[in-house]
Amino acid sequence: MEADKKRHIENHLWDLIRLTKCNVTCTSVLRTHGVLEQEDIEELYASILNPIIIAEFTHLPWRIVDVLNITKRFDESENMGNEMLQLLAKFIPLDDPDLCRLKYQLAVAALTRGQEHEELLKRNLEILQTLKIKYVENKSVFSASETLALEGLLVEYLHEFKQYKEALALAHKTFAQQKELNGLNHWQTIDALVRVGNSFYGLIFSESIPNPPGAEAMEQLKPIVSLLKDAHEGNLELIGKDINWTNSIYNLMESLANIGECEFAAKIVNDVIERTNNGDCNGDKRYARVVIKCLDTLACMKTYEGTLEEALTIYENVHSKYASLKGHNDGETLSAKLNVILKLVELEKLEEALDCYKNVLESLEKYYPNNMQVIDVQTSMVLVLAKMGRLKESWELLNDCEEQSTNKFGHDHPIVKRLKSHPFKSRLESCVKKQDKLENSEKVD
Repeated sequence: MEADKKRHIENHLWDLIRLTKCNVTCTSVLRTHGVLEQEDIEELYASILNPIIIAEFTHLPWRIVDVLNITKRFDESENMGNEMLQLLAKFIPLDDPDLCRLKYQLAVAALTRGQEHEELLKRNLEILQTLKIKYVENKSVFSASETLALEGLLVEYLHEFKQYKEALALAHKTFAQQKELNGLNHWQTIDALVRVGNSFYGLIFSESIPNPPGAEAMEQLKPIVSLLKDAHEGNLELIGKDINWTNSIYNLMESLANIGECEFAAKIVNDVIERTNNGDCNGDKRYARVVIKCLDTLACMKTYEGTLEEALTIYENVHSKYASLKGHNDGETLSAKLNVILKLVELEKLEEALDCYKNVLESLEKYYPNNMQVIDVQTSMVLVLAKMGRLKESWELLNDCEEQSTNKFGHDHPIVKRLKSHPFKSRLESCVKKQDKLENSEKVD
């Protein structure tokens, strides 16, 4: 391929990735940035499926699918990812890191189809372990930081399998290596330290089940907690100036909140809001995202404390920020609205919750018809209707949901099987029949 043409294509492809990574959809790229026209975007998508181009840029497909997953455009990520996977397999070995990463991103997209969670986690873990081996084998090609980043991802997957001892050992190793490579006051080192804290807390929590961790066990966490707090206080000036550090501070805050250091975690949220001007750092949308995530965690803390009205207000703020950032019908905006609705249900504001559910469902069916959230919202509405005493409507909606899912996914799909055996189904049916019988007897009388 000619050098100039290759450079032109790569620059445009990276424009697409960079702009979408800033959490704007292709449509809003047009309107907000004016960098890419719609036909340019379509051309880019077509270009990456060109065998000549894909052979030159094997590192790009998995990044594009990653972006589509982040923006919850799972239909596109799955369709495009599978096409790119078939093409890539013609040019590179099946265990090539770029191909493995693409498989990993496709597995992420598959989770939204309701496929067996455990099976997919195992598949992803195998892919990541293959990747790790390839990175170690190709030290001349793949940097130490790339290998350490992958080990960090492996730690998080080990958490999913509750393999906390293995996770803690690997987390300690990557923390020591990051510290040696970058020093203690580096965002990647702090992220590694967060994983140590999360692994250790997961271990002591799992060993104490069904009781909470004892005071002696929690005492062992103190050195890690102290390091995390010091990392925050020592790097305050970087919040709002360095996006990597700002993201790491969020990870640090979330870890402290999980451990139970909620007061300090709330202080970090306020620091982030203040130092990013409530997410408005010279128009950089990435800081707005960090603020949103911080507020989301703060709302979780308020829920845990039992202050539901405060949690509701914060969730409404999160939804408003997502709507401003990404539009009312974006997947993440709709997910944020669902958090608002959950609080409305907990506060017994059922009529308002039901109306909101209907609005969200309408958007999901229009823009994300194959997303599993459609079914989640319908089954949530089933419970709300039942709680309101509208049993017949609840039962009918559950049956409709099962029928639609069967038509869409087939009888053997895991989500269809779960709907058929829904614990609420037989009880609802029994109540509705009793209600009908009572109504008919009253008519006869």
